Amino acid sequence: MAEWTSIHLPGTVSDSGATWANVNNVKVNDTSYATVTINKNSDSSNLFCSNFGFSSTDIPVGDDVQGVEISISRYADDATHLSDYQVTIICQGGQPGDNLASASKWPTSIADVTYGGQSELLGFELSRDDVFDSLFTVLLKCNNSDTVSARYGYVDWIGVRIYHGTTGGGVVVPIMLYHYMHH
Repeated sequence: MAEWTSIHLPGTVSDSGATWANVNNVKVNDTSYATVTINKNSDSSNLFCSNFGFSSTDIPVGDDVQGVEISISRYADDATHLSDYQVTIICQGGQPGDNLASASKWPTSIADVTYGGQSELLGFELSRDDVFDSLFTVLLKCNNSDTVSARYGYVDWIGVRIYHGTTGGGVVVPIMLYHYMHH
């Protein structure tokens, strides 16, 4: 049975371009927002969140990573144009994992959305070291489908939860002992 960590917020946040403002606001769940301005019929730049601070206190020695869950608290200025373009993790030498972006439009009031889950490794075979690495990153990119106007998105926080546990099961009985006990 999998156990899980608390949701960890990023220690480092950056923007790959110029569409995001106040990016460090996603480090804290406090209703201070990172904002994104997306021109008509365009995508945002990439918002990178890393340095989540997972350690052996969160995932004990001997446990395997069994799933990754990304949570994002966000909303948009209208209900019909802003949606995810890319939601993924980046690790193991900078490779992006499975894209979990939803086609659903962002709501007009703050709401939390969760991607991934208890048994989803997002295209990787993740180790404890992978998620402990300060370069373990969540990438968020959005799309504005409005062909007339720029649109605005607001992100309060982005967090990650790791599901972990031991794989395998049962007790291994050495053949010699089994033979001795049954003869």
